[in-house]
Amino acid sequence: MLQTELTGEPIVILEADPLEARLLRQSHPDIAPGYHMDRRHWITLHPGGDIDRHMVEDLVTDSYLLVVGNLPRADRPVDPDTFRSGARLISGDALQERACSLARSLAEVDEGYPFTDSLLVFKVTRHVFLIVTEDDSDPGITVKADPPDSDVLIQANGSITPGRYLDRHHWISVRPGPDTTETLVDELVRESYDLVVDGLPAAARYRLSTDSGNTTVDGGR
Repeated sequence: MLQTELTGEPIVILEADPLEARLLRQSHPDIAPGYHMDRRHWITLHPGGDIDRHMVEDLVTDSYLLVVGNLPRADRPVDPDTFRSGARLISGDALQERACSLARSLAEVDEGYPFTDSLLVFKVTRHVFLIVTEDDSDPGITVKADPPDSDVLIQANGSITPGRYLDRHHWISVRPGPDTTETLVDELVRESYDLVVDGLPAAARYRLSTDSGNTTVDGGR
């Protein structure tokens, strides 16, 4: 985005999809081709009653996402599809706080530091399902996952890697990034808990399911 003046009038110059840019120029007299830019890919917004605040916000967002979408995936500050979907991204501290909060809400969960002072470990009936790395330089969590799911997640999400500390085929590590959302963190922590519970004896699964208010004997899945 460029903000400048033209003949004393404030203007804003934004990148736009060529087809959308042409349609906008045809339907809005206060929108012109990009000033000093590629006229097909840029538009200029002039002040006027034809353009309201909501339109400006939408056009600025679209311009931002067009630029981000052309960056190498590793350099993107946000995933354009995630941004458009309205999913909420999550920072390192918030990622760990959310994972811990969810873990503590699950049935028969204990937590502690059995390995080192920098690894907060959550267990269900003495079985690990969540490890929180308390390191400001590398905030993240490690959770259990089915190997086929792990492979897909690692390939699709640059913020997910094979699990640290444990079997790399059955565990994944999750860090903040352009694809790490609150919903993803919730799903991965719950899935890790369920995978551990599913491997318990039937009596333990039943006890956990009744503790959590679920009368099924399948780990609550």
